[in-house]
Amino acid sequence: MARLAEYMKQLSALLGQHDDIRFVRIEKGSLRVVTKAARAGFAGQVTRRVSGLTRAQGPQEALRAYARLNEMVAEDGGTARLIRGSAVILHFSGTRVDAARPLRMLDHGFITGKLYAMAQDARGGDVKARIRLASGSNSVSCTASSAVGRHLRSFLFEAVRAHGKGEWERTGDGTWICQSLHIDRVEPVRNVSLRAAIDEIRAAEIEWPDDPLGELDELNDAGGQV
Repeated sequence: MARLAEYMKQLSALLGQHDDIRFVRIEKGSLRVVTKAARAGFAGQVTRRVSGLTRAQGPQEALRAYARLNEMVAEDGGTARLIRGSAVILHFSGTRVDAARPLRMLDHGFITGKLYAMAQDARGGDVKARIRLASGSNSVSCTASSAVGRHLRSFLFEAVRAHGKGEWERTGDGTWICQSLHIDRVEPVRNVSLRAAIDEIRAAEIEWPDDPLGELDELNDAGGQV
């Protein structure tokens, strides 16, 4: 029952429209969960939502659910299909899934590393940059507008945290790796050891109240006004 509940949880995330999809029944034979759209028109919306998942296109929630369902089917040694009427909308290859095939998605996030290269075409346009990730030897190709690029160049050869919309790849072990990033914000990162950071905190002259949680409650009751 716990496994069935996990399947239904992921199926709900895949389909979306949580308030408008109803569980109907479980049919005999191979496990078949039957659902029904509560209102007219929602079945078409669900079909459009899931149609691009095999190309790593769609809402993040649905992409994560699709990946997890594929993993679960593989763990259970089978395959699965999402069917509307007689049409197969989505196939979960399970044991036939190519474990080496990565899942890609576009999403906002950030990377941290050393900005070691920048360039811009003489005709203008986006600035191109490369950041070597702090987590290893891999580097990420980045772009930025001219305005962001002017701010970015002040951190050349320094450690930075770059935020923006990028392409992320999910490897076979579940790790998400940034393949490219369009930077819209950047900030410097200090390279200090954990010990040095702790010493700085201890050295700060902070007068803690006797009852910090009580004072926080009073502040909340006052609507944030001191």
